Amino acid sequence: MASTTRDVFSKVRGHERAEQLRAARELDLLPYFRTLEGPAGPVVEMEGAERIMLGSNNYLGLTGDERVIKGAADALAQYGTGLTGSRLLNGTIALHLELEQEIADWMGTEEAIVFTTGHQANLSALGTLLAPGDTVVADSGDHASILDGCVLSRAKLRIFRHNRLDKLERTLEKAARDGGGILVVVDGVFSMEGDVAPLPEIAELSARFGARLMVDEAHGAGVLGARGAGASELLGVEDRVDLRMGTFSKSLASCGGFVAGSHEVVDFLR
Repeated sequence: MASTTRDVFSKVRGHERAEQLRAARELDLLPYFRTLEGPAGPVVEMEGAERIMLGSNNYLGLTGDERVIKGAADALAQYGTGLTGSRLLNGTIALHLELEQEIADWMGTEEAIVFTTGHQANLSALGTLLAPGDTVVADSGDHASILDGCVLSRAKLRIFRHNRLDKLERTLEKAARDGGGILVVVDGVFSMEGDVAPLPEIAELSARFGARLMVDEAHGAGVLGARGAGASELLGVEDRVDLRMGTFSKSLASCGGFVAGSHEVVDFLR
């Protein structure tokens, strides 16, 4: 009997995208994986040339701040270069707990938990809190990590048109008929469009339909609000947002992510 199997790697050869990338490389037009040769400031050294950096998320310029660099060096000297274990077992250090408390205080929540990346924060929170039978209502402009978390959870995903409150209301009406719990998830600041979600109105609609509200503050934390706590603070809805997520890779000049909320929810995530 003839085999019907094929090489699972065959898809990487000969497809249209591969040919486009090959041609771009030959003409030195490939925009991806360009190599920096120094710190990521407003002007950078890239592949032997000085260039103006227009694509960075280093909003506050802290990656080159001497205080940040010294703090990182001091932590390395005290704790070493790795944790050698998971947070659950032997990988939690005093800095984790101190950082989580500072984030909770900053965000004005009861508690916070940190993750290795912002993507992992969304993936873990949504994948854990949602379940089959629940419905998640997401803005069409939400970050891909939010959609990945929704898929992981196997909850029903309903997407509404970007920042359209009328579409959100209709989507919530449908979600209410689905039965189960409802979670509305939006970016505070949308990374592609650069606009801010109308959070007061979104919070009002969420409450009307008995839905919980989660806001991704990745691009707002550090730059919006009197404390820099993001769009939720700027628009005065911190007490109406149930869960807030953020990253350290943008304004905060590091890597990782966090989720902040009630003690009950954060402890469940932990």
